[in-house]
Amino acid sequence: MEQNICTQIQSFLEGYKFSEGEIESIKCKLLTLAKDTSIVQFLNLLGKDEHHRALNTKSFFYQLRYGFEVFTINESGWLTNPSWLNHEEIKFGCTSEPEMITINIGMGQNGKWASGHGIDYGGSGEYSSYSIFSKPFNDKQSAFDHEYDYCMNKFQSAIEREESKTQRDSTNFNVSNMRATIKTMKQYVASKKQLSLF
Repeated sequence: MEQNICTQIQSFLEGYKFSEGEIESIKCKLLTLAKDTSIVQFLNLLGKDEHHRALNTKSFFYQLRYGFEVFTINESGWLTNPSWLNHEEIKFGCTSEPEMITINIGMGQNGKWASGHGIDYGGSGEYSSYSIFSKPFNDKQSAFDHEYDYCMNKFQSAIEREESKTQRDSTNFNVSNMRATIKTMKQYVASKKQLSLF
């Protein structure tokens, strides 16, 4: 029975172009779900149709990187989002705009950290929340540093771009607020370094 399910899982995963490493990683976890079930029952556990099964299985691989081993399907047929063990949100800004940059970090079941960010340039912006698809970091500081560097580079590039224009886009890019935010970010990092000395 287990050999049959194992073969079925292997061919199912190969059919959706998972890499060899992904197949091995996913297969052993899925086999525990498949115990005492027929292949039809097992496939129904993965999702209501081929599309759902493929994406749910791929998502399951990504959540395993953070130690989330529960495979639960919601009422819409998608893999349920896991609950992160630790979440931290750090906001940077200036007096007139206190939330120009937000850095979000979260810890998975196995101690790996994910990171995301929100950037407001003064009108336009971008947002990328952390999730199971985020790059895993071994510790909280590395996850924070990754987003800090990304946001700092985005602000500095935006400032340089705006300052090189003859007619600035003040509706979408507030250079003075971005400069003030960069200053608060540098102060935050400097104060953290000072605290670590004691």
